[in-house]
Formats: sequence, structure tokens, C-alpha cells
Amino acid sequence: MGCTMTMKWSEIRKQHAPEVEARIRQRVANAEKVMALYAAETDPKLRELAETDSETYLQIKQASGNLAPTSAQQ
Repeated sequence: MGCTMTMKWSEIRKQHAPEVEARIRQRVANAEKVMALYAAETDPKLRELAETDSETYLQIKQASGNLAPTSAQQ
């Protein structure tokens, strides 16, 4: 077995083209938005709001709905 050379993460990232880095940053941002939406969906207070005040709930969903990534972005 050969010896493995360790590299710093910053050195590995420097090997990517700027376009690749931009796509990585976009995918991370989209993942953060999806996780935030999922957290909101599983929030008991938000579920209760959906049952009691559907208009406000729909406004919240509509405002956050544009945060979800489209299949073309993935």
C-alpha cells in the first residue's frame, strides 16, 4: 500500500474551476433553504397555524415557496 498524502480542504477546493465553485455554493444555498422549509413544515406551531388560520399559513408558504430548488437547479 502506498502512502496517502493529506491535503488541506482549501487546497482541494482551489483545484475547481470558478464555475464549479459557483455551482457548489448554489447547491449548498439551495440545500439550506430546503432544510429550513422542512423544519418549518415539521414545526408544530406552523401545523397548528395551518389548521386555525389557513390564510396566514398560505401567505407564509407562498413567501417561502420560491426558496425551494427546481429540478433544473439540482
